[in-house]
Amino acid sequence: MKENPRFEVRTGQVEKEEPRRVRLKPINRRQMMLRPVEVEKLVAEDHEVRAIWEFVASEPGAYVPGLVQ
Repeated sequence: MKENPRFEVRTGQVEKEEPRRVRLKPINRRQMMLRPVEVEKLVAEDHEVRAIWEFVASEPGAYVPGLVQ
């Protein structure tokens, strides 16, 4: 196996992540109109995500804990 100089393997050491900054988008209270969005039209008919939607929809309780149908 070749060594990759960009990565260093260290055993027994865990690096702490720095706390992530929460980013919030301010609300535009002067918004004049709400527009309905049809999700089906946002994704092409042959897009891969449709296969994932179909797979998860076939057994949603397996992926959403506590979901009762």
